[in-house]
Amino acid sequence: MAAYGPCAGRRAGFLGGLAVSLVLLIPATCWADLASYFSSAVSGCGGSLTLTGGGTKPKARIEYAVFPAGVFGSLFGTANDPSGGTEYVYAYQLINDDTVRKLTYFSVALDSGNGATDIGELASSTGTSVNGACSFPGTSAVWNYTSSPIPVSGNSKILLFVSPHDPTWLGATLKGDGGITSYYSGLQVPSPSQAPEPSTAVILSVAGVCFVLFRSMRLKRSR
Repeated sequence: MAAYGPCAGRRAGFLGGLAVSLVLLIPATCWADLASYFSSAVSGCGGSLTLTGGGTKPKARIEYAVFPAGVFGSLFGTANDPSGGTEYVYAYQLINDDTVRKLTYFSVALDSGNGATDIGELASSTGTSVNGACSFPGTSAVWNYTSSPIPVSGNSKILLFVSPHDPTWLGATLKGDGGITSYYSGLQVPSPSQAPEPSTAVILSVAGVCFVLFRSMRLKRSR
């Protein structure tokens, strides 16, 4: 059984309650730090946001990496790739650098038509578990730590979902336990791009064929 810990594997854009965690067989290998794998991510999509804190806002880091199809499984084990090696794996990790505040909530905005599925965490990574409290409520991916906050100097497990669509940049929200003002919103992290409408895809395909034919005709005339 995979060491990937899903939260019901819901598709983005569908509402639903929180899933019950599955009982998983955890292998001996444990991964602690997503940053060690930034070099294997899609170009420009492996990095970290440093949040300096202040007032009630927590001091923290958000690490992110988007892995091309098949790469995540080669790094973390094929059984841990929710897509079976066929889609992009979007991975995030929360690092709590605060001396007072705990981390309680993280979300990533999603475009409509994003194709995201299989939200969860890498159960064999080290850190605080979301304990099944993750879902796709509307157009966002949410990991809710309200019942089990990420402690001071702690970190989350590696958080995951998959999508067939390549990455773009959208907003994220991180909350701490310092009250209603204890959050950051509008942070930019990688997120799946919107799938083109069928009509747009057809137009692009026809345009591509026309370009090839036009180029071929020009080459013939130049001979």
